[in-house]
Amino acid sequence: MSSDDPDVVAARHNELRDIHHRIDSLKQESERQYDHLIERLHALEVAIATGAKFPASAWLAAAALFITVIGSGFISYHKLESAQINGQKAIQLIERHMEGSGERFASIREAKTFAEEWERRLPMLETRVKALEEKIVGQGPNGWHRQDHDLYARMMDERSGRIETRINVIEKKQDEICERVKNCGGKR
Repeated sequence: MSSDDPDVVAARHNELRDIHHRIDSLKQESERQYDHLIERLHALEVAIATGAKFPASAWLAAAALFITVIGSGFISYHKLESAQINGQKAIQLIERHMEGSGERFASIREAKTFAEEWERRLPMLETRVKALEEKIVGQGPNGWHRQDHDLYARMMDERSGRIETRINVIEKKQDEICERVKNCGGKR
């Protein structure tokens, strides 16, 4: 499958669209986690403000929540960064592919036009060839066979040979007559 193929271009376009959707989903997940963290922190603030004593388990929960948020934020950031790099590479590949696509598509269109012209002319040429075959081979109801052609060629060769022999005989006699005329003219 060549890189000029519209299916390849469509596949790359779909890949870019999928990367964009993944970035959006990661962004939404990050916003959801942020909102959840804010709600839990707000709940802790309310608990601290209403209660006289801050329980030890709340400190552990807050620390675990903080570590979870930092970890998921780091993972989300890394995923977004990877998606951005992949997106940039895909865009560069598409741009590089599209640089020469004008000339490639023009040559494809020219080849298509040429093929269509030959497809249009082919039946007419086949008709002409069949007509010529009928004129050349169509001497009998079933036409001539190869051996008939060979026999005819041998007959023509023999005929040419006989004519050549006659010409040689006539030329020899003519030379003899010319020789006699020379000898007759010299004896007077």
